[in-house]
Amino acid sequence: RNVTGVQTCALPISPTKFMSSKSFENASKLNGLVSVLEFGAVGDGVTDDTTAIQAALDTGKVVHFPAGTFVFSQVTIQNGGICGESFYTTFLKTTLSSGNAILLNGTNPCFFSDFSMLGNSMSSGNGIYVNGGSGLTNVAHHCFQNMEFFEFPTAINFNVASQWGVTNCQFIICKTNGISVANAIDEDSGDSYISGCQFVSTYNTCNHVLYKIGRAHV
Repeated sequence: RNVTGVQTCALPISPTKFMSSKSFENASKLNGLVSVLEFGAVGDGVTDDTTAIQAALDTGKVVHFPAGTFVFSQVTIQNGGICGESFYTTFLKTTLSSGNAILLNGTNPCFFSDFSMLGNSMSSGNGIYVNGGSGLTNVAHHCFQNMEFFEFPTAINFNVASQWGVTNCQFIICKTNGISVANAIDEDSGDSYISGCQFVSTYNTCNHVLYKIGRAHV
């Protein structure tokens, strides 16, 4: 199979709908997007924005984050996703020391684009943990593009997932794995892909991509 582009993913909305719009305050009027600012997030690098971020994500829509540093502990996503301005200007910084900063716990595809995740405080756990729905139902078509993960033990952990895509992402100083593919329920069909990504780590024990079960096109 030749799977090279994010267009193969079932996106909740077309990414071009929001990538061309770099400033808006009431994103809820645009193509199913909501702005995290509408829910009280500050993004000043100091204020704990967890409650505001979770409220925005609970709408089930893709949540837009403008430029800034949004501090949070842990959030759960059932539907939708997150988009920023770029991974140079939009930062999501977790205060967790262990666990899962972002838990994907639904059965619908989610979309993530154009932001950085900072995991400096974490000694164990995952930046994004893909766990499927109730009873570990297999989930497909998650898309991650134009992102940076900095100093996570494991940046993305696909515990239950298939047919996902990771494109043009950077994994910087991950301690254990950049990407971990476990696929605890169903072996990946081979339709998942990793394309145009960069892995840089100073940890000798770090796996750039760890395949426990299944396979993906790299």
